[in-house]
Formats: sequence, structure tokens, C-alpha cells
Amino acid sequence: MGKVEKIKKCEICNHTNYSLLDVIKYYYHPQIYQQAIVQCDSCGYVWCENPYENRHMEHYYEEESQYSDDFFLKVPSFGESNIRRWEKQKNFIESNIEQNETFGVLEVGAGAGYNLMQWSDTSYTYAVEPSARGCAAISKLYGIDCFQGTFQDFVKSSEYKKFDLIICAQVLEHALHPSTFIDLLKETTSKYLYIEVPTFNDKQADGLRGVFTYEHINYFTHQSLANLMRSKGFREIATYEGDLGDTRTWGNLIMSLWENDDEGSSANISNLGEFELVRKYLKEDDERSVKVDMRFK
Repeated sequence: MGKVEKIKKCEICNHTNYSLLDVIKYYYHPQIYQQAIVQCDSCGYVWCENPYENRHMEHYYEEESQYSDDFFLKVPSFGESNIRRWEKQKNFIESNIEQNETFGVLEVGAGAGYNLMQWSDTSYTYAVEPSARGCAAISKLYGIDCFQGTFQDFVKSSEYKKFDLIICAQVLEHALHPSTFIDLLKETTSKYLYIEVPTFNDKQADGLRGVFTYEHINYFTHQSLANLMRSKGFREIATYEGDLGDTRTWGNLIMSLWENDDEGSSANISNLGEFELVRKYLKEDDERSVKVDMRFK
């Protein structure tokens, strides 16, 4: 079992005052891991106060993560749901961007590459994926070049280059320091950045604890995501919040497209409705968990 770190200030507004919302116990590890979920008293951003350290999680994503091969394509229910989600994602992005003949697309956390493959006919595509299995699948199945390692490793490598569009789908919630992660993404995109994250409107029918999971460190609403992105100089182009495939599999997600605004954009931090939204979700999540627990007794 890996060591944990303490995140003692808000990644968005840098305030050090925050409140404990919940403690979630995970029993499927060699020891019980008690995850402390906290909320910034100033802007309302929610995060895990005591995540596992980077080294532990990097090993997990390199060696153990289920997203690093074509598992979801082999299992029909998961494969169909993913394909619907990826198609909606691509349609959402394409309807809001301008492309040219040299358009380059990078996906960070590309899994087995199916999503990125959709762009290969019209764009130069490149993948960053921590898992060796994932990179092997991307190269073998779709002929796409892949850097094996973390995005931070890629930025420091000789392979580093800029892209017109970066796809970062269900990655930001895993980042130990999302503020620094967005800084690196900003350096790497010359135009567009697509961010997809779970949302507190997530109500998976069979989900214990809903949006909360051992892997997640950051828990975003549209408002907290917008606060983070605007503070980094991104302009919001379009956002959709809802079902992207199958709520029983994925729940609801936020799709958001941002433009790298060199002139800077409004960085005013808003907490409008954040505290009420999160507490309402936690109350409903507790009620759903009790129902699921009763069903298994």
C-alpha cells in the first residue's frame, strides 16, 4: 500500500481554509484506505485531502489500470457505451472548432487508442499513455505514434511538440495537482483544449458512492472547472453537461472546450451555488448507497 500525501490548500483559489465533507472507506486494498473529501471554504472546490502519492498512482496507471488495453471494446455493454460517448465527444468538438490540413491532435491518457483513431483520417494524431500495454495497443491496432509515460514526462522529453487540439478526457480528476497540470496543457496546445470530467450530477443507477472513487482526487462542477480554466487564461467555447453514453456505465459527465487565450481571460472566482450543489449531491448519494447496501443484505 502506497504512502499518502496531504493537499492542504485549494488548487483553484489557494485558500488554506477548508471543511471536511465525508470520509469514504475502501476495503478492496490490502488495508483500509480512508479517503477524506474536503471543500474549500472560499470557492467551493472539492478534492481528496489525502491521495496516494504520485509514485504509487503512476505505477497503478502503468501496470494495473483497466483502461490500458481494449477491455472495453471486448465487452459489448462497455464497448458500445464507450463508442457512443466517443462519437458524441468528437461531434461536440468538431462542431465548435476550425480545422486545417495540418491540424494536429494529441490525446493525453489515450487508453487503447480507439477514441484518438477517430481523428486519424483528417488530422495528425499522437498519444500520451502511461501504460505499456496501452501504447502497444495504440500502435498495433491503429498505427498511431505513442509516448509511453506521464504527460509530465512527455513535456520534458525530446518528443515534445505543440498541437492544435489536446483531448484530455477523464484525466484531470486523477491529477495530483490539477493547477500545474493545466499549466502544462496550456504550454502544449496552440489553440484548443478539450476537458471531460465526471460531475456532481452523476447519478449512476448501480454506483456505490457515485462520483467518488479510489482513483479520483479532484471533484468538479461546471463552476469549479470554469474557475480553474479561466484562472489559467482559457476562454470557454462550449460546455455540455449530461449523459454521454450510458448513465448506468458512466453516469453524467461534463464536456468542455476551451481556447488558449494569450491575452488572458476573466479570472474572477465564483462560488455561486457550489456549497448547496455539493451537499445536495452528498445527501442523495448517501440515500442511494443505503438502497444498494440493503439490496445486497
